[in-house]
Amino acid sequence: MPQYDCNKWQDFATAASVEQDPQKLLQLIQQLNEALDEEENRKLVRLRMGAAVSAAQSALN
Repeated sequence: MPQYDCNKWQDFATAASVEQDPQKLLQLIQQLNEALDEEENRKLVRLRMGAAVSAAQSALN
């Protein structure tokens, strides 16, 4: 599994907060949305993996 920068969305949000060019701002917002989607997906995967481990441990007991 590749290593991701967990603060990437914060970097995009910070950059967008000071950007004056509308086109660059739109690009930063799109990147921010993608980074937030990635973060949410990683959290869901961790939750599912945790649930699978718990179920496997329960089955063994």
